[in-house]
Amino acid sequence: MFAALLAAAAIAATLLAILGLAASRRVLPRSVLENHNTVVGHGYSVLSLFIGILLALMVVAVWERYVEAQEITEREANALADLYSDAAAFPEPDRTRLRQRIREYALAVETDEWRAMAEREESPRAWQAYAAIQRAYLEVTPTTTREALWLEQSLDRLDVLADARRLRLLHSRTDLPAAMWIVLSALSLATIGFSYLFGVRDPRLHSVVSGVIAAALALTLTLIWALQRPFGHLAGQPPAAFTELREVMEESEP
Repeated sequence: MFAALLAAAAIAATLLAILGLAASRRVLPRSVLENHNTVVGHGYSVLSLFIGILLALMVVAVWERYVEAQEITEREANALADLYSDAAAFPEPDRTRLRQRIREYALAVETDEWRAMAEREESPRAWQAYAAIQRAYLEVTPTTTREALWLEQSLDRLDVLADARRLRLLHSRTDLPAAMWIVLSALSLATIGFSYLFGVRDPRLHSVVSGVIAAALALTLTLIWALQRPFGHLAGQPPAAFTELREVMEESEP
C-alpha cells in the first residue's frame, strides 16, 4: 500500500509539473527567459539548497521518532516478558492469576490497541487489561521475605511497563505541526516553479528536469508524512514484539 502511494505521488507530481511548465510557457516564452538564466540559476541554487537541508532534517527527525517508537514498544514487551517470567516466584493461585492477566494484556495490545493506534486512539480493552494486572499484583500477599523481594521487583517492572505504554500512546498521536507542513509545501512549490524560469531550448529536456524535481519532492514529502505516524496505516510498525511474546507465553504453558 505504501509503495503504491509513493508511486502515485511521484507520477502525479511529475504530470502536474509538466503541465505547469507547459502553461508557464504561454506567459513566459523561452526567448525572454534565456537572457536571465544566470540570475535565475543563482536564485534557484539558494532555494534548492535551503529546501534540501530542511527536507533532510525533517526526514532524520521523523525517522528518529519512528525508531524511538519501536524501541519503546520493545521496552514495553520486554517488561511484560519479565513480569511473566518473575510470576513463577509466587505460589498458586497468584502465579496463574498474574500470568493470565499478562497474557490478556499482550493479546489486547497486539490486536485491539494496534488497530486503534492506527486511528490515533487507544483501546479500552487494553486499558482494562492493564488495570487488571495492577490489581492482580496489589492482591498478592507475600508470606516470605523472598516473595516480598520478588513482589517489589515486579512492581518496579510494572512501573516500566506503564511508562512505556504511555510513551507508545503519545507517539501514536503526535504529528508534525501544521506550520511545518505549510512551509515545506510552499518551498516545494517554489522550487518547482523556479525550475520553469530557465530558458531551455529543448522542451523535452526541460520537462524531464522539472518532472524529476517534482517527483523527488513528492516522494520525500510523502515519506515524511508516513513516518510521522509510526503506528499509522501507511508505514506503521507491526506488533511484532507482542506477537512474539504471546507465542512464547503460549508455548511455555503446560
